[in-house]
Amino acid sequence: MGYKVIPCGVLIDENGQIQHIEGGGFDIRNESTRMMLEGWLGDAELHITARFTRSLKGDKAIALFKDGLELIRKNNKKAAVATWRKAVRIDPKNIVIRKQLWALENPEKFYKGDIDFEWQLEQIEKGA
Repeated sequence: MGYKVIPCGVLIDENGQIQHIEGGGFDIRNESTRMMLEGWLGDAELHITARFTRSLKGDKAIALFKDGLELIRKNNKKAAVATWRKAVRIDPKNIVIRKQLWALENPEKFYKGDIDFEWQLEQIEKGA
């Protein structure tokens, strides 16, 4: 589908080399993710420094985002845009949903040459 996301999980070794990148869904609360991290760390201790919070509105927005993905798979861009707009209204701080919506509506800002980050900052400032 050509989606671009900000990585949610990046493992960097002691030499500064990226060993693992996982975009979307990286969740330390997930047992398989935790086991992978513990295996990667070996005898080192796992310290969790991020706080994870969930909200009902966030869960609803993610459910709508997933619905929009299914609509994209069915080639129904118009319905996907409407669904993602609902998701953004519910959770306006969810940058992943906003960026996917922007990319769907403005592909020239994402898929033709370099990603236009300046344009994205303008959208954030406008509250788009």
